[in-house]
Amino acid sequence: MEKQDDQGNWIAQSKHDVPDFMIIGAMKSGTTTLHEMLNRHPDIAIPRGELFFFSQDDIAEHPNFASYDNLGLTGRASSEHYPNWAWYREKQKVATNARLCGEDSTTYLCSKRAITRIAQQPKPVKLIVMLRHPTQRVYSQYWHMVRARRALYSFEDTLRFMPQQLLSRSHYLSQLEWVYQHVPRAQVKVIQFETFIHHPQQVLDDVSDFLEIDRAKFPEDTFTMHENAGQLPRFLTLELIFNRVKRGHDGLSSSHFSKTKSEKRVLRALYRILNPLVNKRPPKMNVATKQYLDMYFQQELEGLDELVGQPLLATWFKSEVSRS
Repeated sequence: MEKQDDQGNWIAQSKHDVPDFMIIGAMKSGTTTLHEMLNRHPDIAIPRGELFFFSQDDIAEHPNFASYDNLGLTGRASSEHYPNWAWYREKQKVATNARLCGEDSTTYLCSKRAITRIAQQPKPVKLIVMLRHPTQRVYSQYWHMVRARRALYSFEDTLRFMPQQLLSRSHYLSQLEWVYQHVPRAQVKVIQFETFIHHPQQVLDDVSDFLEIDRAKFPEDTFTMHENAGQLPRFLTLELIFNRVKRGHDGLSSSHFSKTKSEKRVLRALYRILNPLVNKRPPKMNVATKQYLDMYFQQELEGLDELVGQPLLATWFKSEVSRS
């Protein structure tokens, strides 16, 4: 266990400083929709957005939180400021009139230090884990990167040049093994994304039992909520080229190449006129790529069904299993 944990810096001084439950992932598995649904219950309050509190210094999950200069790679905030419990308490003030306070941070599932810290808190925290077909989750994450202007290559080239950037969030078996080593099973609820999409009321009923809240208090239209289709750049290749050029420019430390914030905003606006965002869905994944990833994940996640007590792989890869 790391030094900061030994010193107790990551252990809250009061149980009131810690939420009652957390939606901990996986990324692109419906966590935002579940967050919004639960937040409509009068007995629940969840801060907006993802807080990333317990994984904030995990560079494997937050590479963008680090910066580079002539002295080397450093955190954007000095390590002496970790953790900022005052900031975390302030975020939880949304729960003033609610019986339960929650948190939604998808990096926790894949961060060993986050799970270790959560398990050390002065009260048991319930964890909600949402899992999606691993191949589909990877593909959805890639298009999330495109929307966030972090994608540098095509989907296949991203898998070739930086595979772990996409694959690691789908390594559910090792992630849940670590969770179960540190958190009692009674405090962990695993939800299949596909069941949530097709049977949201059934899933919310199960989550209500898990959190011990009255399911009848949900507004009637809660079960029809859904996320809107996101926007994508009209020309993907142009977007990827721009992102690579921008990344290289941002990495230059010389003041000769630096631009003011206003200049950067003007350049971004001009570029977006050239390559506007439009409402469209991503293209279907290449069949050969999907088959390759499916084979990889069937081997990588073998034993997941037995670990969680649910037929996840059997459902995700049903057609593949039936042909074998």
